[in-house]
Amino acid sequence: HVYNLVHQDLMNVVALDYDMMEQKLYFCDVTAKTIYRSKIGGGEKEPVVRHDSHGLEGISIDWIGRKLYWLDRHSKNLDVAELNGTNRKTLKTSIPDPRALVVHPGTGYLYFTSWHLQAYIGKLGMDGSNFTRILNWQDD
Repeated sequence: HVYNLVHQDLMNVVALDYDMMEQKLYFCDVTAKTIYRSKIGGGEKEPVVRHDSHGLEGISIDWIGRKLYWLDRHSKNLDVAELNGTNRKTLKTSIPDPRALVVHPGTGYLYFTSWHLQAYIGKLGMDGSNFTRILNWQDD
């Protein structure tokens, strides 16, 4: 196996996703409060979203609609923006302790986890509509 060091100037990367169309890796550096992207083979990292919180968590790329989705455990929000970081908006608020996130553009839904005491897996339309809990867990 051959491994390539893509970046070594990072502080605390917690999540990443890959855009196959543009061959770019997107990743959250919590300490830098920034979502970056870079070519998969290396090169300069480019800031896409500068954040005002140390709570960046899950990240997911919609490879069809060309959108970037991410979670923030401090604001408890699920946000979306264009892949270049523009047109940012909040799709869902008040998610207790959000963590993982994945999009399914074929169905128009995204799925995320809440790791709070009443943990759950949530399902939400990629436009922010039709929220439902598809699996609940009660911590005893």
